[in-house]
Amino acid sequence: MATRFGSMRLMGVVALSLGCVRVTEVTDLPRAVDAGPIEVPAHSPRRGPDLARLTMAEFGDFQCSACGAVEPTVKRVLATHPNDVALVFVNLPLSIHANALGAAEAFLAAARQGHAWEMHDQMFAHQQALSNADLDNYAQVIGLDLVQFAAD
Repeated sequence: MATRFGSMRLMGVVALSLGCVRVTEVTDLPRAVDAGPIEVPAHSPRRGPDLARLTMAEFGDFQCSACGAVEPTVKRVLATHPNDVALVFVNLPLSIHANALGAAEAFLAAARQGHAWEMHDQMFAHQQALSNADLDNYAQVIGLDLVQFAAD
């Protein structure tokens, strides 16, 4: 997957809230002189068509309640526009969340087996249960190779 997408640059902003999606070109946003475009890691799992008219990049933490609150809106946008909108999820685990880093690692480990989005959905559905034992359980529920999951 990494070689297929390369590095993506965000040239605009997709603002998500619990009721709307707005695409806005950013032309006069104050930035540091040496700040370039936001780079989305090439290995970030993608959901939706490769040639989508709009690709949303979500920088998220699986233990963050605000990130969890926006998930129904993200799913609704993807379901409403299945041929036009894609989603790239970029892990941004916050240090204030004890299980966020482990959840981010579990997401990438599931992605290596082609099940990133199943793990994504399990973790957002159970944000209060993200211990290592919980993550192992989700890996089993979605049918991952548990030995490979643990190694990854």
